[in-house]
Amino acid sequence: MKQWRKWLVIFSSTIIVITLIFIINQLIQLYQNLAMIHPWLGMLVILGLTLALLYVIFITVRGILRLPKEIELADGAEPEEYASYVELSLVKLKHNPTLKEIAFDWEAISHLPEDEQIQLAHQELRQLSILEIKEQAQTVFLSTAISQNGALDSLTVLLILTRMVWRLINHYDKRPTLGKILSIYSNVAATILMARGIEDLDLIEAQMEPLITSILGGSLLSMIPGSVSITNLIANSIVEGSINALLTLRVGIITIDYLGTLKDLDNNYVKRSATLEATKMLGSIIKEGSVNVVQVMMKSVKNAGVQSSRKWNPFTK
Repeated sequence: MKQWRKWLVIFSSTIIVITLIFIINQLIQLYQNLAMIHPWLGMLVILGLTLALLYVIFITVRGILRLPKEIELADGAEPEEYASYVELSLVKLKHNPTLKEIAFDWEAISHLPEDEQIQLAHQELRQLSILEIKEQAQTVFLSTAISQNGALDSLTVLLILTRMVWRLINHYDKRPTLGKILSIYSNVAATILMARGIEDLDLIEAQMEPLITSILGGSLLSMIPGSVSITNLIANSIVEGSINALLTLRVGIITIDYLGTLKDLDNNYVKRSATLEATKMLGSIIKEGSVNVVQVMMKSVKNAGVQSSRKWNPFTK
C-alpha cells in the first residue's frame, strides 16, 4: 500500500472517531432539551434514535459485505494487466442488477472498445444515481429547514446520508476497497461536522437571495404588521436547509465519482469538482423546497394566530 493510502486511512479513521464523539454529544444535548419537558420523553426519543442509527449502520455494513468485491488494479500494472482488468470489469458490469433492471443495451455498444463500453455503462449508472442524490437532498432540505433543531438535524442528516451512500454503492453492485469505503464515509462524517461552517456558504447565498426575494418580497406577507420577524425566520430556515442539502449533494457526487471509475482519482480534485457540481444542482432543490417551507411556516403562523385569538376572545368558550 502506498504511503498516501496509509495516511488516508489514518485521517479517515480519525474523522469517523471524532464524528462518533460529536454524535454522542448531540444525543446528550437533545436529551437535555427534551428532559425539560419530561425525562421519560427524552429517554424514549434518544433510545429510538440510537436504535434507528444502529439499525441503519448494521444494514449498511451487512449489505456492503454481501456485495461482490471490487476488482483492483495493482500499482504500476503492465499494459497486459490493465487490459485484463478492463475485461474483467466489463464482464462484471454486464451482470450488474441495476443495468439489467433498466435493460441497458449492451448490443448497441458492443462494437466499441471495452473501456468505452464501461464508461457508457458508468454514465447510465451515474444518471440513475443523480436522481437518488437529488431526492435525498430534497428530503434533507425540507427536514432541516422545518426542524431548526441543531442536534436533531445532525442525526437526521447522518441517517439519510448513511442510507443514501449504501443505495449508491448498491447501484454499482460492488464492494469498494477499504480505502474507498473510509474515504466515502469520512466525507459523510465531515459533512456532519462542517454543516455549521461550510466554506461555500457564499455560493448558496448567491443563489438564494433572488429566490427568497421573489418568494417573500412581493407577497402579502410583507403587508402584515410584524412580518419582518416571520420573513427572517423563513429566510433562515431556507439557508439552513440549503447548507445541508448542498453537503448531501456533495457527498453523493463524491461517492459515485469513487465508484464509477477504472482508475484511482485524486482526492482533492474529487472534492473540488463535487462541490462545483453540487452547487449547480442546488438551485432546483432550493426552488422546489422553498415553496413547501413557506407553506408550512405560514400554516403554522396562521394556526398560532387562530389559537391566540380564541384564547383572548371573551366570546369563545
